[in-house]
Amino acid sequence: STAPVAAYTIALTPTQRNLPVGGFGTVVLSVTDAFGNPVPRTTDDTGAVTVTATGQALLRGMTASATVTTDDSGQATMTVIAAGSPGDATITAVPGANTVVPAWRTGYTPPVRFPKPVTLATSLVTVVGAKAVPSITIVGHRSMVKGRSIIEIEGTAINMDDSVALTPWLKLAGQPDYRAGSAVLRPGADGTFSWARRTARTAYVYVATTDGSVTSNRVTIR
Repeated sequence: STAPVAAYTIALTPTQRNLPVGGFGTVVLSVTDAFGNPVPRTTDDTGAVTVTATGQALLRGMTASATVTTDDSGQATMTVIAAGSPGDATITAVPGANTVVPAWRTGYTPPVRFPKPVTLATSLVTVVGAKAVPSITIVGHRSMVKGRSIIEIEGTAINMDDSVALTPWLKLAGQPDYRAGSAVLRPGADGTFSWARRTARTAYVYVATTDGSVTSNRVTIR
């Protein structure tokens, strides 16, 4: 394998370009020689790279800058920590301040037909707002209609698409399992919905999306 002193090109590759507020991501540092071979086992003075985070992110340990050395594959994976508010972050990699790598020192002249060494690599990461979490909340009560006892459910669906369909699930006293109701509930523009069922028995009810991905709290109506 090539020696650390032969380091020539620095590259940064983000694993995630968008990070949620307060989330974690990674950026991979790669160091190669003039022929494109990975440069492994770099040290603090030979082939080491200074990585800096600016903007809406920090590096592992909540630091803005770190000295990074490569592993046996010629790479190093760095943790990026998103800030608490949306915005852009830039991860920058440059040769270490005390580098002894010839290609990374001032005044270096590359061999004939070789490109100039790459001594600056940047990676842009965008911190985005946390994804809204969908939820369903219901309340239940019993009432009388035309002398008959019914149960009524009123609920609110939050952060859901307008086309979402909900299914009521009901278990009556003495029954072992919940059963899906035949009704399809469509929340209004404000997210509210309601459902009623005639029964005098104690009822246990919850509401879920038709695919079961979001489920409400469970209520007991006696």
